[in-house]
Amino acid sequence: MSTIKQIRKITYDFSREDAVRLVEYMFFLNEKTSEKFIMLKISNQSLSTVQQATVEITQLNEMKEPIRQSEFLFDNLNLQPRNTVVPLEKILLSSECVSIECKITPIQNHEPTLVEQLSKNRKDPRKVEDSKLYQRFEVKYQKLKYPYWIPLVFFFVYTALLLAVFFTIN
Repeated sequence: MSTIKQIRKITYDFSREDAVRLVEYMFFLNEKTSEKFIMLKISNQSLSTVQQATVEITQLNEMKEPIRQSEFLFDNLNLQPRNTVVPLEKILLSSECVSIECKITPIQNHEPTLVEQLSKNRKDPRKVEDSKLYQRFEVKYQKLKYPYWIPLVFFFVYTALLLAVFFTIN
């Protein structure tokens, strides 16, 4: 026979602005040790995966007065975008606790963007061989095949013709 008994399940009223939020929580009671604890269901409404989050919980009594405030760190959440997860950690509560207030703050591990990776790996803009990212974006420059003096000859001939026409008209 199980010694853990579910007391109740509560849907949490969350703020719409929070990207990572508490959806619902369940009260449990361990009948053997008389410990009361909760399990959380967390939702990720952002577009990035959340690996870690800090959860600040304020325990409230029947008169909605705070009993205790604690902060927990959840590692390895692996909370995918637009998904929910129930962390395996249980949070012990005071015996007088009837409800909770919760604030979840995701810890963002900065993942470099493609531009940051490219600029970090950049050695020579014309030829980069050590970066797989640059191999897709590598630009090959070509040297001029014709002599540089040909456009200059055309320019001087055109100018001389213009001057000749101008002086013959006057």
